[in-house]
Amino acid sequence: MLSWDESFAGLDARTRERLQETLARVRRHTGSTIAFVARERKVGACHG
Repeated sequence: MLSWDESFAGLDARTRERLQETLARVRRHTGSTIAFVARERKVGACHG
C-alpha cells in the first residue's frame, strides 16, 4: 500500500500528468493499493 499526502498539489501540469500516468502503471503492474490524502474531495476522486 502506498499512502500519498497532498499528492499533486504543488506540481506543474506537465509533471502532474506524467506522475499520474506513472502511478497508474505501477498500480496496474503490482496490484498495489494507493491511498491519497487530499483537502479537496474532487482531487482524490480523480485518482480513484
